[in-house]
Amino acid sequence: MSEVNASPEEHGVQSIGDGDGAMSETLFKRILCPNIRVGVRMRFLHPDSEGWVARRELCEFFRYIGLAPNGVLEHLLLGAGYRAQPHKKRGRINIVDYAGTRLDHGSSTCILNNPAGFSATQLELFKSFAINTNGQRRITRASIAAAANHFHSNANKFPSSRGSHILSFELSGLLHLYGQTDNNGERYFTLDDVDCLWKHSRFPDSWTPPAGVSLSFWQALKNFMALTLLRRQLRSSGGCPRGGSSR
Repeated sequence: MSEVNASPEEHGVQSIGDGDGAMSETLFKRILCPNIRVGVRMRFLHPDSEGWVARRELCEFFRYIGLAPNGVLEHLLLGAGYRAQPHKKRGRINIVDYAGTRLDHGSSTCILNNPAGFSATQLELFKSFAINTNGQRRITRASIAAAANHFHSNANKFPSSRGSHILSFELSGLLHLYGQTDNNGERYFTLDDVDCLWKHSRFPDSWTPPAGVSLSFWQALKNFMALTLLRRQLRSSGGCPRGGSSR
């Protein structure tokens, strides 16, 4: 993979938009959801200069990446999040106007949810929970459980039990949608995958769009419950050391 600090264009990713009506990079950094950032950077979503996107575009993007209709993420973005937004337009969602909504939650990784719009420090902290597997550092479900516990116990913004649950939904969902699969059927991210999603806002190199629904509501719930159980087990056992080995 090319240099981590390369521009989006060097990764084969187009800039946000053209013309006076396109979203600026400054406004782009106010998008809290990594999935939505990917959609914008990869030109599936076309926000205007104020951050408004057609609801139809969002739904089409969700279908493309394998999200089932009326799933958890769709509920957060298009349901509860939309209702909480102070400004509304019929048939459109403002993807930079989630401050104070459920997406702007405590116990966050704060990789994107911070004043600068991106924190390399928080990203490296998340990656420090990678597990060494056959000579490769991977972010596994156990890594995510340990990281989520850390971000809750050492909240960068403020601790929130509800926010920590939302983080579990978000991270388990992203792992299911974009993660690679090992010989045991367990999903994982490489560190390059993590950089692609959170730093460069693009699809991981190994990812291909699914033929149909990949993440249904019930699958999302199953992933969430499995991660929640693992988080409890790690708390009971005293946590998970960073950079450990699974084999």
